Amino acid sequence: MLSSLAILQMGTCLIHVLIETSSAFLIPVDTHEAGHDWDARLYSGIRPRSIVVIEYLGYTPSVNGHPPYRWTKFCQGALINYKKVLAPCSCVAYTTPDHKYEVNPWHHPETKGKVPDHQQYLTFVPPHFKVRLLLEEYVGYRQEVRSTWAECHRKDNNYHLYDFAVIVLADSLKNSKLAWIHTGEFYVFHQNMRLIQDSLGGSATCEIYQWIPQYTIAPNSTGVKKSWRDLFSFKQRNILQRFEVKVSHWLNCRENFCPNTPWPPEVNGTHKFQRNEILCNNMQVPQKICLGWNDVRPLCQAMRGTPVFCDITPEVRGLMGFIVDATATCADDRYAAMIPMSFGIDFMGYELRIRNSPEYKQNLPEFFKNMRGMTTWW
Repeated sequence: MLSSLAILQMGTCLIHVLIETSSAFLIPVDTHEAGHDWDARLYSGIRPRSIVVIEYLGYTPSVNGHPPYRWTKFCQGALINYKKVLAPCSCVAYTTPDHKYEVNPWHHPETKGKVPDHQQYLTFVPPHFKVRLLLEEYVGYRQEVRSTWAECHRKDNNYHLYDFAVIVLADSLKNSKLAWIHTGEFYVFHQNMRLIQDSLGGSATCEIYQWIPQYTIAPNSTGVKKSWRDLFSFKQRNILQRFEVKVSHWLNCRENFCPNTPWPPEVNGTHKFQRNEILCNNMQVPQKICLGWNDVRPLCQAMRGTPVFCDITPEVRGLMGFIVDATATCADDRYAAMIPMSFGIDFMGYELRIRNSPEYKQNLPEFFKNMRGMTTWW
């Protein structure tokens, strides 16, 4: 099965296998988006140059008589074009402040219709986000651009099953690159993701990038030493590290989406929750993928929208999805859920420059072009 899919992807990746590992092609700060022409150099360079940090205004609705409040939150995303960022919709929208429609790990309220209008349940944050490169988050100088517009996947709602949003930037980011997406066809991407799930990762190597604080201890040569604590000074610095993650069985993530512990309002007897076993068992469409790692740090506390890159075969590699937690908790902090990129392919559409590659067009079977936009037909 994999070999047949690999043949179908000859125009997608075979010619561009070494793009991400070649020397970086830096996007000038004054570059403006002019069309969506194919240029392999836009994808060259290290992967963290395609990851951005999004600073936005979070919102918590009124709970148990407490007034609603806002605070600064952070999210990650990936550059899919010069001035276009793909990120979770849960970064730019929050559930309407009504417990009747609030979806959380303990409560899965019924919705009207199969796929209700997301405008009915979501309130969108004004699109004035601050966006910067992950690579520059803790350096002396970092560039920062504002967003001008944002749009969520048309099928996303308060359940955040299609947790995708495109954020438009006012300007491009200098020294950035575009995230490599190995195909522009939903069906090919979807089948590749199913192969990963069926083999529980197998030999596939996936990775994420996180800034980790490290502490150093040095003798303190200044100041009055009144106690042993004054003999040393503690310094902190942040280091961008690559972490390997593996696909795990969904049962390891189930506790995060459907915990056995009671919801606090349930303890007080003031609220009755209802649970959707289809969601608990990850049997809905689209399905999420459970990830785990061997590090002692909690994976479930990774920043929302953390891009997940995988190297499955020479043809199937690059950005595979985002870590999401909009309706989850950290009951088991060793695991986190990823929403696969396959269900965002048609949402991005013409933003995927790979569709304009001459080799891609020549080798793509005609029936794949006719299947574009069909994401729930099976």
